[in-house]
Amino acid sequence: DAIEAGRYGDALGILEPRAKQGDVSAAVLLADMYLFLGRVPDAIALLKPHAATPSAAALLARAYIIDDQAGMAGQVLAAARAQHPQDVELILAEGDLARFNGDAVKARAAFDRVLASEPKNAEAWFGVGRIQSEREDVRQGRKDLGRAIALNPAGAGYRGELATLESFANEFDAAEKEFKEALAQQPDDYVALTGLGILQLKRGNPDAALESFLKAGVLEPRYARGALYTGVAYYQLGNHVRAEEMFRRAAEFDPKDPLPHMMLSLVAADRMELGQAVDSARRASELMPYLKSLNQLLNNQKGNANVGASLAQFGLEEWAQAYAYNAATPYWAGSHLFLADRYSGSFNKNSELFKGFLADPTVFGASNRFNSLVASPGHYATVGGRLVDQDLHENNASAVLNGYSVSALPFAYYLSADRFRASPAETALGATGDNLAVGLGAKPSHELGLFLFNNTALIDSHINNPSASLPDDSLRYDSRRLDVGANYKFSPTSQAWFKVGQGEDNIQLDGGVSDANFVNTINTIFGGNIGTTGKINSYNTKTDQHDWQLRHTFDVTPAYQLNWGLEYGYQDKPYYNENSFGTFRTALRRDTRHESREAYVSNRYKPTDSLLLQGDLSYLRLSKRFESRDYLDTGIGILTNPGSVVTRDDHDIDEWNPRLGLAWNPVAGQTLRVAAQKWRRPAGVNTLEAVDTAGVPLDDRLVALGGQLKRFRIQYEWEASARTFVQGFLDHKDVHNLPDPKGTLVADFSLEDLERLRNRNRLSTQALDFWEATPEFSAATVDTASFAVNRVLNPRLSGSLRYMYNRGHNTDSAFQGNDVPWLPRHLLNIGANWLPAARWQLGPSLTYRSRRYTDEANTQLLNAGWNLGLRSYWESSNKRVSVEGIAENLHADKASSATHAPILAVQLLYRF
Repeated sequence: DAIEAGRYGDALGILEPRAKQGDVSAAVLLADMYLFLGRVPDAIALLKPHAATPSAAALLARAYIIDDQAGMAGQVLAAARAQHPQDVELILAEGDLARFNGDAVKARAAFDRVLASEPKNAEAWFGVGRIQSEREDVRQGRKDLGRAIALNPAGAGYRGELATLESFANEFDAAEKEFKEALAQQPDDYVALTGLGILQLKRGNPDAALESFLKAGVLEPRYARGALYTGVAYYQLGNHVRAEEMFRRAAEFDPKDPLPHMMLSLVAADRMELGQAVDSARRASELMPYLKSLNQLLNNQKGNANVGASLAQFGLEEWAQAYAYNAATPYWAGSHLFLADRYSGSFNKNSELFKGFLADPTVFGASNRFNSLVASPGHYATVGGRLVDQDLHENNASAVLNGYSVSALPFAYYLSADRFRASPAETALGATGDNLAVGLGAKPSHELGLFLFNNTALIDSHINNPSASLPDDSLRYDSRRLDVGANYKFSPTSQAWFKVGQGEDNIQLDGGVSDANFVNTINTIFGGNIGTTGKINSYNTKTDQHDWQLRHTFDVTPAYQLNWGLEYGYQDKPYYNENSFGTFRTALRRDTRHESREAYVSNRYKPTDSLLLQGDLSYLRLSKRFESRDYLDTGIGILTNPGSVVTRDDHDIDEWNPRLGLAWNPVAGQTLRVAAQKWRRPAGVNTLEAVDTAGVPLDDRLVALGGQLKRFRIQYEWEASARTFVQGFLDHKDVHNLPDPKGTLVADFSLEDLERLRNRNRLSTQALDFWEATPEFSAATVDTASFAVNRVLNPRLSGSLRYMYNRGHNTDSAFQGNDVPWLPRHLLNIGANWLPAARWQLGPSLTYRSRRYTDEANTQLLNAGWNLGLRSYWESSNKRVSVEGIAENLHADKASSATHAPILAVQLLYRF
């Protein structure tokens, strides 16, 4: 009666004398009061003598959990359970301990045992509901917590946990209603107060959120969730010192939760203190097996919440890739968006970008300056200018508007407009152009996400080179793309993705044309006197691309994940060119169509925490239709309309393509990856299927549309110390691209502009790309041996060294034995990242390439040579202003590079 009336002093006066006399019931109730009052050591000392009693042992275990002594809690429960194996309170305490240790499976099993014998046990339903809430299984969590509340409407923390779950699900009105009821019923419910603070954060009110968190902290100072989100509120309010203090406190309260360390890594990276960010990311990576949910950690367009992000920002690319793959999950947008930066080829990059944007279509609304850590409403703008000297003198002006709103439903938008002008340097090409990109995302419910991307680009160019085949011509390029898609979450471990897209590229050319060889031949045959310059009557190329993809991924068991999907795509590439030379008229028409249909299934199985096995199988039907017509009309009465020369080349392919791989951690910090891949590139611009096999990505740079890759790779990764990472691999690739009998005149649709949705602060992506250009060839084998070292030299300096030995040989009958274009036998890269002052980063690099050819016929040779590059980035302390400069392609031997002139660029951005 005294406790329920709030007369705690009277209650202590009644209980303490009885407890001293050995009354177990009094001791248990008194210890419960001590825990409520924060006197944890007193509670433990009081309960120890009564550990043989089940109720005392259960409470003693909970006291040890609160005191971060999980090992002692386990010992107490093991001893008590040996004597009382069916005691309900002990089993419930066992479930709480397992949940504290991050073992959701064991926790759920304990609560289920209680419910099997006592189906109306409210505490067991609450335990199950809390697990579902932490995993953000919204549908099941509502049911289980609802049952607990129905059985015990006054249960401590019950309504607060349900309201918090509704906040996680962005059901803000329902959450507010539950919080009011919970706090009216129990004003000192620290779970409800913490959840209310989360709701206020997500509604964009960090001041009110901080007040709620501080109240909760007074009631329960050791509540890990409260400490974590208190840090978030402090950070959003600009008190970064207190924010870090709270994140460290949350890490102490729940030592197996990686989220506080991820938060610490993010805020250190925001300050560009990359050494500290890397240390926190390493600790988060170690704790990833205990992760409950990543959904409340803010995703941005670049996936910066990923544990590998700070490593990549510090230039430790191989290390970043290893962390990203070790922690990768298809259910989290941050995995996909960060992996997109690891790829240089457009097919792999677009595949991960689409999966990321579909998994969380609200990422467009992330702040363009500081990381807000959880999704909060806001509206932002970025304006900037860029100057580039790369054969052409290019200047660019850009403006970006983006934002996130929760007033009606979670909704994000992204609008990007670019205008550029390029004037001739060594070339005779001048151009002006505009590009508009739009991204829209909405989440009508927790389960459903909707996404739209639209891009329009228009470029007008003028060519003026009297000595060339196009002496005085105008060129117009028009590109359009539209993609829409959806993601549906059946549960946290069962999601479906769907996307449909359509795009067009059109090029029109007008003006004169010069062809001395053709005219001389005509004059010789017909005895004419036609000049070498003619007129372009018609020139039009078009690429028309359509695709759709469907994927469903679900966990059959905690160890076994199944993916399946269906995909369709086609590309039509018509080309028509008609020229006149006096009375002569030439015409060339080519039509190429690729069409693909694919069904696939992927199995990922983890029999132990240290071993991942992956087995994929796809069935693909691909057809290619090619027709070329060459036409000549003399127009002078002889051999008039001689007809056309027709060339056809068709292919129909039906095949099974398997992929097998494993990732094995024999000891902590070491990973062996083995992958065997057979893949044919489909007609879509992306796939929703995984583009890696156990952490070994497909090589989309060598494989053209419709081409086939057969590959075997073995790779070893070793985290030699907290400062050093080593990677080595052996790779064999056999590539067969479908032939183009008349050569490639129309480019494939590659969708380069999806990148524009990412609100980048930097001129360049982080992905390592040692290809100077995409090689074009019919068939080849490529063998590679590579070794790389990443090293954190001190908190402000990192270094990397990479060496590749390549052997590539053309296997096509026409170019048998030739070198693969752009592939050097030896490639060495040495790079560094230095932080000489606050918010300033320098990145020098030195690359050596041995001799190589730029064409399949091996007629155009590039000499061996060194290439020096330097990148510099600075931003103001409030992150509003940033300046970046790049100097690349600095070499002594101009014949060692396809681009003779240095590449110089500078970019200025202002964000508000």
